[in-house]
Amino acid sequence: MVEQAQLVIIAGAVRRFLEPAWLEWHRAWGEMPSVSSRWTSTRSSAFLQKVLQEDFGLAATWRSGTPRLLPDGPDDCPYGFQTTQGWESHAWVEAGGWIIDVTLDQYGAEPVVVTPATDMRYSAGTGSSALPEFSAGRSQALAALWPKWLASEERRGVVRAPVC
Repeated sequence: MVEQAQLVIIAGAVRRFLEPAWLEWHRAWGEMPSVSSRWTSTRSSAFLQKVLQEDFGLAATWRSGTPRLLPDGPDDCPYGFQTTQGWESHAWVEAGGWIIDVTLDQYGAEPVVVTPATDMRYSAGTGSSALPEFSAGRSQALAALWPKWLASEERRGVVRAPVC
């Protein structure tokens, strides 16, 4: 089983690497939220999944949930992340019996969360609800980030001991 402490170190390095990218994404989207991780969970989690798989050989699964069809609409399903205000659209990664989340601070939690996969605040839907153009944008963003990650200080700083 993967140790929680190892995942916290890896997730912290990934988050530090992603923070400048979030600012670029927000500028491109024409909006700058008060918390830089806001609206980035899908791309960030997909990137974290790739790091866990490619760099550490872990079987990692990208998960997401969308509780409503419209941003201001009523909750249709208990999917995503449950805040004190209700369910929010969110994405995260599961690996080795853990949920690894590098963007939960957008909902007032810690910036990096590694919690058991049984954490009832998380509920995955049946797949991505993203429109094709948003899925394509996610793929392009990940392709642009990967070579930067391979050359990054954050990657070199991650303890490279086997993760088992």
